[in-house]
Parts: sequence; structure tokens; C-alpha cells
Amino acid sequence: MARAIWLSLIAACIALLAYLFSKPPRLSLPLHLEGNALRPFKNVVQIFRQHIESGFLKGGAFVVYHKGKLVVDLHGGYANLDRKLKWKPDTITCVHSVSKAMAALCLAILVDRGHASYDNKISKYWPEFAENGKDEITIRTLLAHKTGLVLLDEQIQFSDLIEPADKKRKILARQKPQWTPGLKQGYQTLTHGLYMDEIIRRIDPKHRDIQTIIDQELAKPFGLDLMIGLTEQDYKRTSIPVWHDWTFLEMLMETPWKEVLHSLYTGEPSFGRKSVDIIKDFVKDQDKFENNIIPWSSGSGAGTAKSLAKMISVLTTKGRLDDKRMLSESLVSEILQENLIVLDETLQIDLAFGLGFMQMKFPKGGRIFGHLGFGGHYVFADVENELAFAFTTNDVRLYSLGEDPRARSLIDGVYDSLEKMNAIK
Repeated sequence: MARAIWLSLIAACIALLAYLFSKPPRLSLPLHLEGNALRPFKNVVQIFRQHIESGFLKGGAFVVYHKGKLVVDLHGGYANLDRKLKWKPDTITCVHSVSKAMAALCLAILVDRGHASYDNKISKYWPEFAENGKDEITIRTLLAHKTGLVLLDEQIQFSDLIEPADKKRKILARQKPQWTPGLKQGYQTLTHGLYMDEIIRRIDPKHRDIQTIIDQELAKPFGLDLMIGLTEQDYKRTSIPVWHDWTFLEMLMETPWKEVLHSLYTGEPSFGRKSVDIIKDFVKDQDKFENNIIPWSSGSGAGTAKSLAKMISVLTTKGRLDDKRMLSESLVSEILQENLIVLDETLQIDLAFGLGFMQMKFPKGGRIFGHLGFGGHYVFADVENELAFAFTTNDVRLYSLGEDPRARSLIDGVYDSLEKMNAIK
């Protein structure tokens, strides 16, 4: 116990020193806020405005669909603080792990067309995958983050993801699971997209890569400004991440103490930290342009908040967007089956996954399906209340998963509005 107290004090001192010596200067720029909301949701505009005015949100967007209709469309702040470029309607954001939800929808489209079944073994499409005890792993097991394939014994580099990616494929195929597949849940932080992209390419009759299939099956058919893997032209309108100018209290609140204390106590990085170290210099280099042009569905997905919210709204409209069918009702119903919430071995929080989508429950509203992205991105659908929402930002925060007060306050505001609407009826 005494050792734990001393380690806690040491960690607090580290946070204080980091605050004192690395605090960037605040920038004073004119207030920028655009967009609107339907009358019942006007309170959400005020919450968003408060975040922008107070500097709590340097740049971002929040969009809500209700019953398939756009009801909130807000953006504000600055997409590039250094160049003083305002956030615009077509500003796109690299949304990191939200990419996994984009890939899950693409896979669902292929399954819906009969090209695969969620219960088929991965080795049916990728024979080499069966090595080292992986022969029984199904697509469903992968999508539920229960493969045990969280780490890699051989570290790879960003350049290994560029086609032809034979080295990456061989490393993935011979990797041994960290535990018996199906026994435990462990968020496949970076490995998920590596395996998903390969499986999707093999299942697809045309053997398209993830970048092409996102473009041809999601973006163009449904008018969505989405992509996995940026182009040079897209990068010009991409928001540039800025690490938050913390107050000391905020730093204490946002520091992932569980990981810090684990590392101090054991002398080793946590399992969660190890999961992002499978790619050399990932933490340092993930936002570089040359790495974001590489298409992979654990990290290089991007889009506008409006398109991301519209995309996930397909789960609330029984598979249709703008009267055009993306998925069958039966497939949507399968995606929306509630899975057991358990302790995740990687993230060390209680969480559920189903067919590639996170399943969470906030204090307000029903169970939500979608995905979070590193730094504060939220893209979720609440089917019970027929809501879909997306929050994107370049103002990087490190709050615990699902606990970012910027997005949560906006989402709570939407539920407050909905409650008042229902009370009037």
C-alpha cells in the first residue's frame, strides 16, 4: 500500500513537471461558429457555443440525425491554429479508430450480398491464417475483439502497410494469439484493421483494397464525404491536431493513471500501451501526412462529421439512407444484437463489441452502437431513440474511453431536447 502511495505521488509530480515545462501558449483568435439546429434542439447550439467561446473546444463539429433527418449541424473553431484556418462545412478529420466502424459496414455489405458469413472461419478465405492455433477463429470472433490477436511478436513499420505488403501478411498469418481465441475480450487496437483489411480484400469478389471499397460502396453511392487513406487534395482541407493546453487540474483528470501506475509498479508498459507499439513510432508519427495516406482501417479513416453521422444513421433507419438501401433489415438486426458487457483486457474498462461496433450505454438514452476514435471522436447510433450523432475535433484529449465531457455534454443536450419533445406529445 505504501509503495502504491509513493508511486501515485511520483506520477503526480511527473504530471506537474510536464505541465510546467511543456505548456504551449494560448492563441487568441476571433470567435468562429457556424451551423444551426432545428428549434427543439436549440439548446445544443448553446452548449456548442459555450465550448468554443471558453476555449474548451479549439475546433470541431457536432452533427445529429433524428429519424433519418438532419436536426443539428454545427462546426466552429479552427481547423488549423497555426495558419488560422477556420473550421468549414467540408473540413475533414482523421478519426482514427472510427475507421473500424467504416470497415465493419463495408464487411456487412459483403456479407449481406452472400460473399461471406460472419460464422465462417477466416482460414476459409486466408489459409495461411490458420497457423499457431488460429484455425478455429471466425469472422465473428475477430469483430468481437476476442481473437487474442492484440500484439505482434514482430514489430512492423508504417511502410510495411504499403502494397505489396507481403511482409505484413506473413507476420499476421504466423502470429500466435495471446490467449485462447474466444475466451476473453481484448480490444485489437491496431491489429484489428490489419486483419480486417486483408479479410475484406480476400472476401470481395473484385479483391478491392479497403480504400477502394470505402469509396465505391460507401462514399460515392450514398454521397458521403468519407475515406480511408487521405489523398493530397483531401489533406488540404483536413484539420490539424493540436494537443490541448491543459490546466493542472485537467492534466490530473486526463492522465491515464491506471497505465502510469502499472508501468511504475511493474517496470513494464501496460498491455494497452503495448498494443500501439506493434508499429514502430506509431504514437509519434500517426498524424504525419505520409502515414495518413496509407489506407488501413485501424487509423487512417477520415471524413466530415455530417457524413459520419449520416453513415451510422443507417442503423436507425433499417438499412436505408435517402431512400436508398445499404443493408437489409435482417443484417441490421444482426448488427444490433446486444452483446454481454465485459472487462476488456486491453482497455481495462467494461465494454462490449458486436460485429465490429462498440456497444456502450450512457446514463441518458439507450444502448449505442458505433465507435470512438483517439483524441475525442464519437460516432454512434441510438436505435431505440432513432438518433445518430458524430462529434469530431482536432483538439486532442485523453479522457477515459467514452468520458470526454465535450461530446458527452452535447449528447446529453440532445437527449434533454428529445425528452422535452416526447413530453409535449
